[in-house]
This record gives sequence, structure tokens and C-alpha cells, in this order.
Amino acid sequence: MDGCAPPAMGLEDRACREALTKVVPSTLAHLLVKASVGEDTIATSDLLDRTMLESLLNDDTVDRRAVVSVWALEAFETVLPTVVAAAVLLGRVPEAETGWIITTGRVTGLRVVAWNFGSFAEFVTAVLGPFVAIVAARGGVSPRVLWSNAGHIVEASLGMLERDAGVSAGTAALRDLLAAPVVGGGASGLFMPVRYVDGKRVRRVCCLRFLVPSWRICLICPLPAGNAGRTRTSLSPCPRESEGV
Repeated sequence: MDGCAPPAMGLEDRACREALTKVVPSTLAHLLVKASVGEDTIATSDLLDRTMLESLLNDDTVDRRAVVSVWALEAFETVLPTVVAAAVLLGRVPEAETGWIITTGRVTGLRVVAWNFGSFAEFVTAVLGPFVAIVAARGGVSPRVLWSNAGHIVEASLGMLERDAGVSAGTAALRDLLAAPVVGGGASGLFMPVRYVDGKRVRRVCCLRFLVPSWRICLICPLPAGNAGRTRTSLSPCPRESEGV
């Protein structure tokens, strides 16, 4: 675990990956952030600046809320499974001094100044919360949608860890966090992000993908198929195993 604490490291750093690889089952290797190429590190406060926002939203025919939501969903899909694995299996979370690694407009990692022996709840407050706030404010999308995106990835990653690495005190603590309506004195954005209906996973809040007719709708969409305007496709609900986000 000591190899996970050098300064100015990214989640794709070899030392951290080696530490995680020792405890993450080989069947869950897809949970780990891949190495980035040509990366730029951007502070949370600088995310979605005017230039980046224009590059994301240069098509007036596409609803900007859906674009920003799916952009954030892809960011969560890239970073959160590794953070969940580290929190559960190593007992470490990134501290607040982080930068988001951006490659060709996409989040491809998280640059971490330091790790601590903290809880995932601390990561949510110090890192994830500010990210959601800035993307919601500058991207014109509801924070509820972004938190639901994050919660979907956290819950799916947790389920895979429980399945392949076993239930533990770490997984139980994260389950408790997802079941808590209040965290740190405030309403939890991660509260019950998904529900199970007849054994099937269903998101609590829609990601707004249905607003773009050319995009596929996943099977965990909470909207009735008729309201979404088209038939769902068999996209996997699990991070890094889908055909596309």
C-alpha cells in the first residue's frame, strides 16, 4: 500500500496500479484507469471553460444538457471505479488537491497530489462534490443528473467488487453511504442511485440521453420506453464493459 502515496501522482501511475493489481481480481482489471497519452491536468475550477464548452457543444442540433451529462458520465466511468477499488481494497482515497487529466476533451484520469487513509465519503465531499458543482453550473445541467451518473458508476463498481473480491467491511461501508440520505450534514447526492425491479437494475434519475434521437438508450433507463421515444438497446450497466456510454 505504501507504493500508492508518492506526491504528484496520477491514478494511472505505475506504483499505484501495482498496489491495486495485487488486490484487485484479474477479472476486474478493467476497473483500473489506463495510462494517458498527451495528457493535460486541469483544476476542477477550470473545467468546462469557454473553449472546452464550445468544443463540446458545437452542434446546435444536439441538446447541450445531454452532451454535458454524458461527458460527465464518461468522466465518472473513467475515474470512479479505480477510486472505489482503492477505497475498498487499499483503504485510501485521494485528497482534495487533485487535477482532472484531460486528453482530447475527455477526462482520462485524475492527478492526485496525495492519498490518505480516509473514507470514500471524504472523497465525495472533497473531490467529487466540487466537480459536480462546477460541471452543473457551467454545463447547464441539473446536479441531480450528474450525481445520478456518478452514483450509477459507484454502485456498479461496488457490485462487481462484491462479486469477485467478496463482501467486506469496505464494501459494507460504501453500501451504507449509498443508502444514507444525509452525509456530512447535508443531503447526499449519491443517495440510492439505482433500484432493483424484479432483479433488474434501474437508475433513479435519467441521464438525459433520450434527448438526442441518434443516441442509444440503455436498459437501465428509468423512463418508460415510450417516453424515451425508442426501444432500448442492450448496453451493459457496468462500467468499462459497455459498447459505448
